[in-house]
Amino acid sequence: MGKKVYVLLFMLFILAGCELHSAEGTKDGEENRQPVKQSPSIKALEVDGSSFFSVGDWYDDESVLVMEDDEKESHIYLYNLYTGEKKGFFQSENPIISVKANRDHTYFLIQTTISDQQAELLFLNRQGEIIDSFQMNSFDVQYVWNPYRENQVFVTAFFEDWTFQSFLLDLSNKTHEKHMLSQPFAQWLTPSALAYVPINQTNPLGDGPLFVHDVHKKVEKQVLDGIVSFSAFPDTLLTIGPKQDEEGSGVYTFYKNDTLQKIQSFSMPLVSDVSGWIIPYHQLNAVNGMFYIFQPRALDTMAETEGFQLLSLSLKTGKKEVIFDQIDNVPFKLSPNGQLSLMGYQSEKIIDLRTKKIIPFIEFT
Repeated sequence: MGKKVYVLLFMLFILAGCELHSAEGTKDGEENRQPVKQSPSIKALEVDGSSFFSVGDWYDDESVLVMEDDEKESHIYLYNLYTGEKKGFFQSENPIISVKANRDHTYFLIQTTISDQQAELLFLNRQGEIIDSFQMNSFDVQYVWNPYRENQVFVTAFFEDWTFQSFLLDLSNKTHEKHMLSQPFAQWLTPSALAYVPINQTNPLGDGPLFVHDVHKKVEKQVLDGIVSFSAFPDTLLTIGPKQDEEGSGVYTFYKNDTLQKIQSFSMPLVSDVSGWIIPYHQLNAVNGMFYIFQPRALDTMAETEGFQLLSLSLKTGKKEVIFDQIDNVPFKLSPNGQLSLMGYQSEKIIDLRTKKIIPFIEFT
């Protein structure tokens, strides 16, 4: 179980109101109040602390995939947030490390560990049936679904000395091709191109260029500079860089992926520790263009007492809003429709972005 915890931590190295309407023809002072729409209640999931590993991902807007272990096997269960129904989805004799859906949630990638030096990727359909598999020598694995082509995944297998080998997997024709890329942690920028920022071994607090690599032509070019981190969302690129002449402040800039036309930008504290830049967890709702990020409350400390704010930003209007004023910087993942978000290192809580409430989700028995 030790390696499962380690890999989980490494992979992390990554919710209405009441409206008043004046009624025509009412008497002075009378108001016609529309009934409040009540959100369905979320039912907490009771788990055994000795077997529960994590909530892996969203299955759809109402259900999540839960990872648990027993003495013989690893299991993935499908749990409905509103009915409390829990049913089996998949099981494996090998430890399951992670499960991640593609963009439209038609396929799910399961990472399992065969041994300390060998991993297997299993691709499941919505019925939990294996449609493809791929084994590789590796100490750890990083993978990214192509959000524009539902059948493609780019995989990086790390060895114990942190050298790596990359692969391009395609479920449509079940091909597993080795792919040469000079840097790890690449992300899909367009249907046929990956983006990356070279790792600066000598100066982890420096900035660098953003490169785009065409997976078919096997050519790459530099497109931006002054980047300390980036995130490629469907149709939207986010870059993070230091703000000129303002120490301790960073600039978050959004671009259209295909043209690199600037959409929106804002400033936020940019903090670091001895190992490099600390980029707060963030997510983009591609449906409505709402961006969410944990904003540091202080520039000069990362003390737990200072904490973070959960901030939202509309890419359409530029409007900012503080959703929670005091909150921890922990992983979170939006539901497909962006109304809810799993939150926590084991996704043990849920944020309802419609009511702006944090709901305890996992109850340990």
